Amino acid sequence: MQVISTVFIKEVKEKDYEKKAKNYPLYEHQDFTNFRQLITEKSKSSPNHVAYQYLKHGKLESISYSRFHQDINALEAFLNGQGLRNIKIALLSENSYEWILAYFAVVISSNVIVPLDKELSTKEIGGLLAHSDAEALIYSDTYSDIAETIMQQGQVSRILSIADLPAFLKDGRKLISDRDYVPIENRADENSVCSIIFTSGTTGAPKGVMLSQRGMMAAAINSSRNVYFTGASLLTLPLHHTFAFTADILIMLIYDCPVCISKSLRTFQSDMLTFKPRHMFLVPLFVENLYKTIWKAAREQGKEKLLKRMIRFSNLARRCGFGLQRKLFHSILEQFGGHLELVVSGGAPFLKNMWMDWRT
Repeated sequence: MQVISTVFIKEVKEKDYEKKAKNYPLYEHQDFTNFRQLITEKSKSSPNHVAYQYLKHGKLESISYSRFHQDINALEAFLNGQGLRNIKIALLSENSYEWILAYFAVVISSNVIVPLDKELSTKEIGGLLAHSDAEALIYSDTYSDIAETIMQQGQVSRILSIADLPAFLKDGRKLISDRDYVPIENRADENSVCSIIFTSGTTGAPKGVMLSQRGMMAAAINSSRNVYFTGASLLTLPLHHTFAFTADILIMLIYDCPVCISKSLRTFQSDMLTFKPRHMFLVPLFVENLYKTIWKAAREQGKEKLLKRMIRFSNLARRCGFGLQRKLFHSILEQFGGHLELVVSGGAPFLKNMWMDWRT
């Protein structure tokens, strides 16, 4: 069995960062306070840069910032044209470009988005819809049976399939091009609730956490001031988690970094090789599983002692000012596409022995 996965947290010296940003260690960013402001600015400053990439029927699809901005405007116009304003709209889908598009369009069109955990049962989802007073549901075909059941039970008054999104966008663009079309002037209040995120319920029933655009943008911008990002990011965490949306969507928009969308954990390894990311945002459990896989594979190959010696030598070289990680662990890094530099993890502490092993 080959070593198939690993994680490196790159320690970059100050001089390396100074070449990239004059204001290190705090990187300055424009103080965006709402989603429309952020996306409009990116469509102007980097119209042709890739915002999102994903595989569709085995073919690589790329979405530019300009296209993303146009799609949001079209979907916003469609929602307004359908009279869907100032209500709560739930979202049930796997990670996808359509999920991201729907989230932004719902919020920008003066509605409140309610992202749902796709692993929940129909009964649990129905309970969250009732608790949040959601009136509509946007869903992917994977969860059409749940959506139809919820609609039949009268828990929402409207369901919208992501499969129909191309038609929605077409209708929205027609509205925008219509001579009589008047954009909505009283746009979403950045200080009001724009998203209701339900907790996991590990200490009781899930609770809805109310977030505003201004609050989420403040969290993203302040986080961006402490870490410098370049290159592509691989999105693998479920987007209904606040950490995933803030870090891998908002921060990547701020840094003008492409987001490569991985739809499931089953495709994680192949997605790494396809997209060759520079960084990822993960939770400790995910990192710990990768860590265990590394050492298990090393033991099965009879290379455990060799790996420990390489780690000790790498750490010694780093303290002396030499970065040899990429040369020493080249074969392992290739299993991640060859460009991985940074993993950001949040939500809980790592296992203590992880750091002891890698610092030996």
